[in-house]
Amino acid sequence: MQFINRVLTTLFLLVLAASCTTYLPVQMTPPLSAINADGINKKPVAIAYLLPSVSKRLSFNQTSSYHYGILSHTLKLSPYRDSSPVFRKVLKNVFKEIVPVRSVSAAFDSSANIKYLISISDFKTHTTDFKTAIGYVEHYGQSVNQFDISFMCKIIDRNNSVVWKQKIAGYGTATDDEIVKGGANALAPTRALLSAFQTLQKKLDALEL
Repeated sequence: MQFINRVLTTLFLLVLAASCTTYLPVQMTPPLSAINADGINKKPVAIAYLLPSVSKRLSFNQTSSYHYGILSHTLKLSPYRDSSPVFRKVLKNVFKEIVPVRSVSAAFDSSANIKYLISISDFKTHTTDFKTAIGYVEHYGQSVNQFDISFMCKIIDRNNSVVWKQKIAGYGTATDDEIVKGGANALAPTRALLSAFQTLQKKLDALEL
């Protein structure tokens, strides 16, 4: 009898947990006003950039999950799509002329003035819940959920030689109080994406081309 009760209790908890799972499409593009050009002298270079959403294969939706109490949230993410406007803003801040293209060959065929092509790829996302060692810390009595994102950024010249390549990472956090408020589930991913592109802008500003 005790065994049957334990089985029934377990099944009840599983059903309850499943019923408390939410599937959330998340827009993680940060406000473009947060990517400012203060202190940047634009490089007198014409550079083409490969649109992050150029390929449906690369624009796939990634999912990440986090938990708050018995609630389980699965975030549906589109990092390539959501990076497009902020990637353009960073390049516009750093370079005198930027040209969007849909292929490597189109980059250099469109204008003889274009010396380089820049692209981003290999997005990786990771989020953690309160049960993990990373991403859950006590902060003024609240748990903090951490979201990590990274991607590769590469610049090639007209000879298809790689002149610069680096992994760019960003980190964003949101407290439980922020998460449970309506519409706040995208806070940590948005902050992580902003952090990553702020880092990219600093690196490009320091780059000599």
